[in-house]
Amino acid sequence: MTDQGGKTMRFDERRWTEGAWLALGLGYRLGGVSYVLAAYQLPTEGWNSTYTASTGWQVRMNQGGSNLLRPGDRILAIAGQDVGQNFVPRREPPAEWTVGATARYRVLRDGAVLDLDVLLVQIAPAELPRYLLLGNDGTNVVALICLLFGFVVFLLRPGSVAASLLLLILTYFMGTATIWFPISTPMLHFFPPPLYWAYQGGGVLWPLLFAAATHLALAFRRPVWPLTRRPPLTLGLLYGLPAAAALVALITFSSSVLSIALFSMMLVMICATNGATLYNLRTTHDPGVRAQVPWVGLGFRGAFVLAIVSLAASSLLGVAEWSGYLYFLALPLYLGIAILCYRLFDIDVITPVGGRGARREGREAGGCHRE
Repeated sequence: MTDQGGKTMRFDERRWTEGAWLALGLGYRLGGVSYVLAAYQLPTEGWNSTYTASTGWQVRMNQGGSNLLRPGDRILAIAGQDVGQNFVPRREPPAEWTVGATARYRVLRDGAVLDLDVLLVQIAPAELPRYLLLGNDGTNVVALICLLFGFVVFLLRPGSVAASLLLLILTYFMGTATIWFPISTPMLHFFPPPLYWAYQGGGVLWPLLFAAATHLALAFRRPVWPLTRRPPLTLGLLYGLPAAAALVALITFSSSVLSIALFSMMLVMICATNGATLYNLRTTHDPGVRAQVPWVGLGFRGAFVLAIVSLAASSLLGVAEWSGYLYFLALPLYLGIAILCYRLFDIDVITPVGGRGARREGREAGGCHRE
């Protein structure tokens, strides 16, 4: 950016030029809270369940439901309707679908198929903060830490493209885990249309999350090819193709289309992260930048690669996903090191003792120093 005299001017990333990203992040979280509280008013079995392609819906945590169900039960059918698939068109609930009535559940428990008359209940709103903090395995606090990290970085640098993308990535990944999943049940198939489509629509956005991660890899710390050569075309393809695939999957209820888009974007993200890291290390001579780039690469590889391995093991082998989202803590951990030690996003975290001279010497040394 230059002024009228041709002198270079530095863009102040502290300016609130990208406040819309903050609004989007907060809006997604508030929308998730509204969705969950509305869903809590509907009749359910009162248990939180998880779904994988290999095991189907499996009961995990009691939210005020009947003791006839037990953790580990696999729900096969409700009121005679098969619920073995998660991504299916909406169904009308059976007759007498009200709180206080009973519904016939067919479950698989210890290798035996059981038919249970489960009481339909209304989940109390107090279950929402309980799930936010604990989740199914007591580690949702990790997701909340990641969310908090994303908002803090953005508030410090609202004009930074990297900070905006990081906020969106953490908001969707961690926001989904902590805010949209407190109501997770096969009864989602019987929800009213607005709640049903909100759930299904949010579920097909995963390819776009990896598109945003790819964008961040290509834009940090400086834009690299192909983002520098044809920015509109690159971003159009990067976001347009997974968005189109997600829309097709949502219209056709094709899990195959969604899976292909998801794993394709995972591969693109991994290639972009590795390529951008190597390119920046080979072409830059600034010690500060060279110190930042490896930590960012480690953060993304540690978080997303472990997430991909966990997801693949869960979906293909029937192995339970690793406890909570502990593996994703790698992202804020490594980015935190870059912020505190190497001025990632150029954030002043600690006031320098020796003034500007000490800060300049620290940057030139490329080491971890207090600011």
